Amino acid sequence: DKYLGISEDGITVILVEEDKADSFKITLWDDSRMVFRSMTTNKLLTLNPPENKKLNDLTAEPKILYSAADEAFGWFVREEFYFADKDGNVISFNNDNALSFWKDESIANILAWNKTKLEIGDVVIDGIEIETVKDPVWEEIIKGEVLGEDNGIPKDTEVVAVFGAHPLVNCKEEIDRKTIELSPYFKCVIRKLSDYFEGINLVILSNYPMGLKEEQENKKIKSILWSATGSEEIGSGISDILFGDATPAGRVNMTWYKDDADLTDIRDYRINENKKTYFYFDKEVLYEFGYGLSYTKFEYSGVSIEVKEKTENSKCAWNSVGTLGNSKDQGVISVNLDIVNVGDYTSDEVIQVYVAEANREEGSPIKSLKGFKRVKDIKPQEKRNVQIDININDIRKYSEEANKSMPVKGEIEVMVGKSSKDIIARARVRI
Repeated sequence: DKYLGISEDGITVILVEEDKADSFKITLWDDSRMVFRSMTTNKLLTLNPPENKKLNDLTAEPKILYSAADEAFGWFVREEFYFADKDGNVISFNNDNALSFWKDESIANILAWNKTKLEIGDVVIDGIEIETVKDPVWEEIIKGEVLGEDNGIPKDTEVVAVFGAHPLVNCKEEIDRKTIELSPYFKCVIRKLSDYFEGINLVILSNYPMGLKEEQENKKIKSILWSATGSEEIGSGISDILFGDATPAGRVNMTWYKDDADLTDIRDYRINENKKTYFYFDKEVLYEFGYGLSYTKFEYSGVSIEVKEKTENSKCAWNSVGTLGNSKDQGVISVNLDIVNVGDYTSDEVIQVYVAEANREEGSPIKSLKGFKRVKDIKPQEKRNVQIDININDIRKYSEEANKSMPVKGEIEVMVGKSSKDIIARARVRI
């Protein structure tokens, strides 16, 4: 038997004797795709030669395995691998067997990113065995060997657990997710952490909505903080929020459904007939469009909604949400209100204005966002006056008969709120 090891160049993976074997840390990103990080070089295994800078190169099919990647990156991610059974089929893990996925008895081989057999030198890998060198942290927690009461980390310790979805492995333009749930392994680890610790602060890093129903209902999870991944200072930003040096004030820009049962076929784009997005979805969701919490609270008062002629001083909400119509002057719907920070932290607040037809026809949106304003750095007990003007010409709906966007005419309902669900005030006006 041979083991995987690193050659003298410190990069190339070769077959070695047991005394020169390397060990690898495995991360399972979804039900089957995983990455291997060498404990010797602290680099990911990859089939992309270090000198190849063409991250979207599909023509080259290198057979040499390297321990040279800092991260899984590229249009065709050559840092991802699969476990396969004795018949060469990719093994998919689930919530029942993902917790110790590397110990699964059906594992017989490892496949490359394109689901072909690996070659080390001139040797085609036709079978593998995995030896566990070190158990993961969750096993040490359960066994009490590292984090138990006797070692000074009690159960009431506040824990920050960071999970999510890899922006290039889990989902991108040519890769669709099989599920909106977290990776089975991540879900299982969160469950195990919940078995021990009383207070978990869950951080989710993902560029798209996740199905977090189980985590939202988990009483051991005291908070859930979500962020997309596109920031060099993401670590500092999250740290500032977790330690209270900054107040979160983001709002989700998509509907977060509870689970896969709320979704239709991914290839079916008929959002109105299938009742998808906040325009049409009429069931309970995990987090509605426009939702977001803060460390403080705001009270709204003195809301007025009225139709006015457009003036030179009108700052219409189309600057925020994009104009849909032309520039003809048809007046504005003016929304004015006072907001007060009644909490203890300085924070932004996002006031949102939605509209809907008062006598909505079948197939018309339940509501649609037509304006919003982020009011920045409101101090505790500070009161601000806010005005949002909506161009009437931007209140439109798509006509299948005319095959274009048409102005809405007649009575409409204007709603002011903190999200698409949390409506504070509403009024009917005629346009």
